Amino acid sequence: EDEREEERSQTLTRGVVAGLRASVEPLRAALAEGGSVGDVMSVGREAVGRLGRLLAELDVLAGSVPDAARARTSVRDELERVVSALEPEDARRVRVDHRTDRVVLCFPDDLARICHALLVNALYVTPRERAVVITTRDEPDGGVRVEVKDGGPGVPSKHRARIFMPFYSTHPGVETSGLGLSLARSLARRGGGTLELLPDDGEGGATFVLRLPANDVAPSGPS
Repeated sequence: EDEREEERSQTLTRGVVAGLRASVEPLRAALAEGGSVGDVMSVGREAVGRLGRLLAELDVLAGSVPDAARARTSVRDELERVVSALEPEDARRVRVDHRTDRVVLCFPDDLARICHALLVNALYVTPRERAVVITTRDEPDGGVRVEVKDGGPGVPSKHRARIFMPFYSTHPGVETSGLGLSLARSLARRGGGTLELLPDDGEGGATFVLRLPANDVAPSGPS
């Protein structure tokens, strides 16, 4: 357990440093190249934007996010909005199988961010000729279950225990914050739900399951 905590701390530290470097390096390069004031200011605004997004994501992980109002939300409608906001080519690769019309009490923006993170991750690993499948179902306790199954090779066993670790990425060399799945799980827990990776079923692909609680379950802080 101590070794796992040390690894988590080291990964988090490396991730923060990498995020800061990725935000600042373009500005440093623009200044070194002696670009015009307009060009440097444009690069500077982009750098500030990246830093702002990184800090906002770290705030979520730390639990220091402002209180938000929960609202009765149609999972079907929220998922449709998330899919429709994708690039058209990506949206066509998503198949949604709604098996429930249940409404839940949740943080709507959090639900959208969770679903978007899961879809982006699934689309990245799924070959273009295959589909990402989302299935919604009723849970026996009155909640809703959202399954996102990709068409990729699955998650190797060496990555499974660390898949939700902040800044841990199974795609080395790809420009990403490495916070998507970690943030998604934190947001799920904030609303009283859970997010997990199902065991390998031997059929290929990976399935992430978001469980949204029944309306009478109190939300909790991120962890």
